[in-house]
Amino acid sequence: MLELPELEISKDRLRLALVGRRVTAVELHKPAALEPTGVTPEKLVGAHFKNVSRVGRHLCFEFDSGVSLYVNLGREGHVHLYERAPARPDAVLTIQYEKTGLRVSEQDTHRPVRIALLAGTGEVEWLGRLGLDPASPDFTLDRLRRVLERRDRPVRHILTDQRAIAGLGEAYADEILFEARLSPFQTTSELKPEEVLRLHTAIKKVLSLAVVYLKALPRIELPVERDRNLKVHRRKGGPCHACASAILMVRDGKILTNYCPTCQTGGNILQDREPVPVKPTAR
Repeated sequence: MLELPELEISKDRLRLALVGRRVTAVELHKPAALEPTGVTPEKLVGAHFKNVSRVGRHLCFEFDSGVSLYVNLGREGHVHLYERAPARPDAVLTIQYEKTGLRVSEQDTHRPVRIALLAGTGEVEWLGRLGLDPASPDFTLDRLRRVLERRDRPVRHILTDQRAIAGLGEAYADEILFEARLSPFQTTSELKPEEVLRLHTAIKKVLSLAVVYLKALPRIELPVERDRNLKVHRRKGGPCHACASAILMVRDGKILTNYCPTCQTGGNILQDREPVPVKPTAR
């Protein structure tokens, strides 16, 4: 799953490649991926790319016609720039401009790609529910504290809940908890003020370093999961970078979390657990 750092780099590289280009053809290969907003893909033909931005884990392509294309890449969605490429069975959407094009594809339909075309001030439900963005200037310690106070849940759940904090997934949640030296099962109500501070600092540090690392890679393609430089995520059995203890993995329902028992849980080995029912969000 692509997360905030990869999408930040992708957004910048796509902006350089696309802005000013005129759309000559659009093909929606999987109609079920399109949200029913009343705007059809044909509205993009003849328009020029105006900007590319990121909203949480969504890429937004803006056009000079006033239409915006939002793409949620789901679990295994990717965006590619191609030149005269043959049709692919995993393609969801292709946008042709001049002799090249932009393709949105997916390999996993369990959490599929979702696409929304909006005109003017149009809105779709899943965009309006996005939480605080860690890359935004609004992501202050006080704002994070308020987000945590409204939800009494394990910190690991909060980090990947797009309604609380937008842009993160399993990989960087593991990395942030390791950097903050917090147990993934520690609940928000148990966090001490100094732990909230550590969490806020870890979120900013892990994401900013990830962006710097990806930006420095000697390649111009859009970043993918294998480009990450991670310390604990999917490192089960490997040595901890800080203490050399073996990294462990724990299952929380369908969520797999990697952690260091020495650095994060005081030596305690976490046991697999069933998912905890989500309490209604306080208003």
